[in-house]
Formats: sequence, C-alpha cells, structure tokens
Amino acid sequence: MQGLRGQFFSPLDKTLGLKPRQQFSPMLTEWALLAGASWPYEQGAEILNKLTGGFICAKQVELLMAQHGKTILDEEAESLDTFYEGQGWQREWEEGVRDLAPESVYIELDGTMINSRDNVGGMEGKGAVIYNDKETVGKNRRALVNREYVGTYAGAKSLGQLMYRAAFRHGAERAQRIVMRGDGAPWVKELWQFHFPQAIFVLDWRHLRRKLWGTFAKLPEKLGDTPAERFRVSLKDALWHGRVDRALWALPILRRRLSSKEELEVLDQLMDYISDNREGINYQSLSQEGIDVGTGPVEKAIDLTICRRQKLRGMSWYRRRAEQVLAIRMKVLNDTWDDYWQTHSKLQLAV
Repeated sequence: MQGLRGQFFSPLDKTLGLKPRQQFSPMLTEWALLAGASWPYEQGAEILNKLTGGFICAKQVELLMAQHGKTILDEEAESLDTFYEGQGWQREWEEGVRDLAPESVYIELDGTMINSRDNVGGMEGKGAVIYNDKETVGKNRRALVNREYVGTYAGAKSLGQLMYRAAFRHGAERAQRIVMRGDGAPWVKELWQFHFPQAIFVLDWRHLRRKLWGTFAKLPEKLGDTPAERFRVSLKDALWHGRVDRALWALPILRRRLSSKEELEVLDQLMDYISDNREGINYQSLSQEGIDVGTGPVEKAIDLTICRRQKLRGMSWYRRRAEQVLAIRMKVLNDTWDDYWQTHSKLQLAV
C-alpha cells in the first residue's frame, strides 16, 4: 500500500512485528533459531517450512544462528569480565548468593571430540554440569536439583571460568561440601586444584572400570599359571575399597609376567592412570557417605549439549560456528532462552 506521503508499506508488517527490510518476523526468527539449535540446518528449515507454509532456506537458518550465537557469546564474555575483573561477584553475593548454604554442590566435568574444519585431528568440546542434589521423580528415575550446564570449545581455562561462576551462584562458597567428578583427564584435575582445592575429588568409577577392562583385554588370558581375569577382579576390588597402594604394588609383579612391548606399554598406562588419580579412588567410603561415584549426569550433559547436535554423521565444524550453536543450546537447555528472547526478539538482522 502507499501512504499519504507516498511511501509504500505492507499493513501486515506491523502485525507481524517486521521492521523495514526485515525479512522474517520475530516469531519465525525464534522458531528458526530453536530449529537450528535442535537439528541440522537443512532439517530445521524443512520442518519450519512445513509448519508455516513459508520458505526459509538452510543457509538463512545458519546465518540467524551465527548472528544470535555471536550476540550471546559477546554478552557472556562481557558478563564474565564484570564478574571476575569488576565487582560482579560482589554484587551477586550481596543480592542473595551469600544466603545460600547448601549441603552439597556437585560439579561434574567431561569432554568429547567432534570433527573440525580448522584441525584435522578434531576439536574437543569441554563441558560441566553443576547441581545441588538429586530428587526422585519417578520409578527408578532421579532428576538433578538446580541444574546448570556450561560448555565451550575454547579450552579448559575458559570452561573453568564458566564452571566457577555457575558453582558460585549455586552456593559453593558456603556449601558444606563440594564434590568434583571427572574421568581423570589432566585438565579436569587442574580445574579442581585451581578453583576448588577443598573439594572432594572423585575419579569416575565407570571410567576406571573401563580402563581395567580395556587394559586386560589386551593382555594374555593367562599370566603365568593365573588367569588374567583373576588379576583384574582382584585389582577392581582393591581399588573399590581405596587400596591404591596395594594395587600399585601388585601391578609391577604382574608386569614381570609380560613379554611384548605392547603389553608392557598398556599396563604402564594403567599404572600411571591410577597413580595420577589416586586422590579420587576411595569408592566404598564415598558411597557410604552418600556420594555418587559415577558421572552419569555429565555424560548425559555432554550428549545433550554437544553430541545430539554437533556430533552427527558427516558433520564438521569451524570452531566459531560450533561455539555459536553451543551458546544457543545452552540457553535452551538451561531454561534461560525466554529471558534472552524477551530482550532480543526485535534485534534486526540482515539475512
């Protein structure tokens, strides 16, 4: 239509919330972002077109994801700077964090590799889940209380900053105990020792059992006159009860019964793994205190935040794009997307 001053406009634009030269309404933009955060761009665009009867291509979904993902990351970086370099932590403390004195704060960490266009060897996404407790929500099902996910492809230091701020907001400074669990990767222990040296460190029992299985699967079925399985079960029992010195005493004796270079190397790796993580090996005692010794929550967290969207067959990512998609998924999974969209729904993006 043509207005009184000769300008052309569409009456429907105002109803849809469209600005001049803006191609998509706020509602369609939000749907595109949620679709792009959930599915491959082509699939997300196809679903949107079927639902709306409109046309949006995969490239447009990708560009919307990139632009809003960058906005979230920029705001996150500014927020972290304020928290650590300014007085952000003090303001949050005075606004209510100091009143939090939970019994426990749990921090679980893990990582996963995805295909990378920047690096032939791939790149690792590191993540953590922070929560205060678990509650029963159904038969044989428990949910995390006050759960928050954090994650990044920028390395352990960046994850540590995100992790500490989340734990701070969960009351870690006044918690009766902090429990950190991980798979024994060096970066996991570095974050424990740097941010929460007072925390109880737990080497994930499932990872340790897998390490035992993997090691003995590469050894002969018989070691001298003794079946290898007997050695494995004996070691597992010793480690469950926290008898690390006994395990490390027995492994060199077992080593003398091996001959090939490959067998010696794999056993040496097991010995180093146990020795490097001995502080986190005391499962019977921890279980009696009511502390879980497995990292089921963080494995699910890594699956939800990274694997289901960025580790599908045939996918390969630039780190910048991977970070942007992860940033949006974190908003959705942490139930903070509505807060973000309320303040950014009118952000005009040229697509």
